[in-house]
Amino acid sequence: MVGCKSCLTAQHKRLQEIAHGQERYIEELQDQLESTKEELRKVSKELASLKLDVRATLETI
Repeated sequence: MVGCKSCLTAQHKRLQEIAHGQERYIEELQDQLESTKEELRKVSKELASLKLDVRATLETI
């Protein structure tokens, strides 16, 4: 019985380590998502500005 208990304890510890690793991975993915969203906002603003510049240029031609 003692052998089984120590085996289960080891498995439990390993599962906790895996869960902790997955939590860190999820946090990294969330950080990457936020960075990507911010970059997308910047690109969207730049695109809108370029669109206005193209319209203005076309109107003067």
